[in-house]
Amino acid sequence: MIRYFIFISMIIMLLSCFDKKTPPDSILKPDKMQVVLWDIVLAETFSSHFITATGYIENTAVEDAKFQKQIFAIDGVSRDEFYGSFNYYKSNSVLMKVLLDSLTNKALREKNAAVSFNPELSK
Repeated sequence: MIRYFIFISMIIMLLSCFDKKTPPDSILKPDKMQVVLWDIVLAETFSSHFITATGYIENTAVEDAKFQKQIFAIDGVSRDEFYGSFNYYKSNSVLMKVLLDSLTNKALREKNAAVSFNPELSK
């Protein structure tokens, strides 16, 4: 009887160790989502800071849509896949925090790499 209890306890402990925060198969995995979201952030930053600042285009929404279409093609993701995944991550604050933290760390690493390459950027 004791062996049976120990066996059941070990099974329960083993099952409780599995990660319950992994997204379903229809949702982009965190690594893929990070890549696509990073590309979109870069494109929207380019659009809002450089295209608008030059006065070349006043409506950045159209340009953003064009950039997104290109990004989805390059990254092999459909618009519906991305936005479905984005909504999933938004509704799951733990996964969204991990995703945004990884993007923030990536931005800091790239900034530090740029500054070490060109120290004048830190001014």
